[in-house]
Parts: sequence; C-alpha cells; structure tokens
Amino acid sequence: MATHRLLALEAVQLCRAKLVEDGDDIPERDAALEHALLLSHQVEQYVLQWPATRLHRALGFIQGVLVSRGCSSLEEQCTLLERLQIGFPECRDRDLADHLDPRQPFELELGGSG
Repeated sequence: MATHRLLALEAVQLCRAKLVEDGDDIPERDAALEHALLLSHQVEQYVLQWPATRLHRALGFIQGVLVSRGCSSLEEQCTLLERLQIGFPECRDRDLADHLDPRQPFELELGGSG
C-alpha cells in the first residue's frame, strides 16, 4: 500500500477514535457527526480503491467536524498530521495539511478560460 494511503488511513482512524470518544459529550448527535463516522469507516474499507484526493477530502471533512464540534482544535489536527508524517518521511505531502492552514487559500481552477 502506498505510504500516502497509509498516512491518510491512520489519520482517519485517529480522528474516528476522537469522534467516538468525544462525540458522547455532544448533546445532539447531528448529521455531520454521523456522516463523519460513516465516512471514516468508508475510508478504511476503500483506502485502496479511492484516489488520494478523495481520501484527503474525506480526512478534511472528518477533521472539520472534529474542530467545529469542539472535539479538537486546528492546532491539534496540524500536530496530528505532522506527527504521522514523521513515521512516513517519504510522504511529506503538504497537500494533506493545506486545508488546515487558514493562510493557505484554496484556488479553484476552471478550464476553458482562455
């Protein structure tokens, strides 16, 4: 299995553990929390079939739910990815953490403009 897939899988598993652990403290288990849990299981099931971009989007959604529900902070999520990347030095994928950096805007590239 490619190292970027292992990295994304491990990050999702750690996030799921936090969702399950801290999710009980959320008074109302809403659709986003339930979807994040479902998505984490899907990542585990389809890690070999899904393209890396889909794995990264899934991880970003799960991390967003963690942060928005107060189960984690942006800093904790950045630290999590940095710690995981130490174990996979050949996978220093900045794209995996771009969505956590408020100074790093996303650019939408649309074709046909020229």
